[in-house]
Amino acid sequence: MIYNILLDADKHWGAMSPKKQYMSSYITKRALYDLPIDLYVNLGDLFDTKLLLNSKPAVYAIRDMQEKLAICDAKGIKVRAIRGTRSHDYDQWEIFRKFESENFRIFTENAIEETLPGLNCIYCPDENMNTSDYLHTYHENIFENPHDIAFFHGSFDVVLPRIVVQLSEDALSTNLVYYYEMWSKIVNGPLLSGHWHDGNEIGSLIYVGSSDRWSFGEDEPKGLGLVQYDTETHKYRYHKIENILAENFKTYEVDTYIYNVDAYNALSKLIDSELELDEMLNVRVKIAITDDKPENETLIDAFRYYYANEKRVKIVLVNQVQTEKKKKQQKEESELDEIYGYIRDPNVSYPEKIRRFVNFMSGKNYTLEDIDRFVSKYLPE
Repeated sequence: MIYNILLDADKHWGAMSPKKQYMSSYITKRALYDLPIDLYVNLGDLFDTKLLLNSKPAVYAIRDMQEKLAICDAKGIKVRAIRGTRSHDYDQWEIFRKFESENFRIFTENAIEETLPGLNCIYCPDENMNTSDYLHTYHENIFENPHDIAFFHGSFDVVLPRIVVQLSEDALSTNLVYYYEMWSKIVNGPLLSGHWHDGNEIGSLIYVGSSDRWSFGEDEPKGLGLVQYDTETHKYRYHKIENILAENFKTYEVDTYIYNVDAYNALSKLIDSELELDEMLNVRVKIAITDDKPENETLIDAFRYYYANEKRVKIVLVNQVQTEKKKKQQKEESELDEIYGYIRDPNVSYPEKIRRFVNFMSGKNYTLEDIDRFVSKYLPE
């Protein structure tokens, strides 16, 4: 049997404008409505933080989920969800418990299920326990049952530094890490996970990535994952459905050493044209002050004033000249402290301070007795 599985991860309601997030979710509803989907799985981190139920992000999140469930009910699509990171989802998936049915289930701990005929799945939400305890607690689920596909939220060892993996093995740790080599051997098909937003693929491990973009530095395509899996051959194909409604974040680098008034004007025209063409675009201009030209302040002030009322443009100043001056000053102070630090040291006696200073300035090696004798000459009887 060949099944089509739609994957959604790391929505993080509350991380950005809920109205924009809701509009961005149209791509998911369109996919559920238009494509021959058999199973829709949410891979956790639906929420960014703990929300009040009457807050706008919560209201939009509930409305969005209800609409998706309605489409899935109408089309006979099964829905499964796993809890994500505790500090994001908390227990807020409980909001949707009243909608649970044979078609819709939420997993907050490790579970196995024949979700569709012949499709044996294991669901692995994030849990507060170390890796050893996890494998012991769910030994039967993990090692004594067949798995076609595994759904996760969390980190695999292949995407973490070794030291973090080692910490997860500590008896006192609650940092769960999944072992790729182990899971890839006991699961016939792909390992599908949420948590990492960049959408990595390593062997049979697929991080779907976040469906939205709400910060600079996330240039990779955002969207949904689509897996087609054959239960007989265990072969699968993975396709990324890009969310063209996700907000875009672009960064321009400015170096004051090479920028003059014409360069700033040209950059302004470029940014204006891009903002006009893309309503979902956010621009960050990082201005590195690398020289001390007198006109720098005037040009930067004029540029900032030009975009003062444009909420989609963020200007960041990095004053490298000032940073270098501060570093130089700190170095000089450190060198002086190394030489004269004893003067401020309350544990060093005044005679000893005088002795060290005189010896340093004269290049001699006077003793305290010498200093006492010299000073006594000038003291009144």
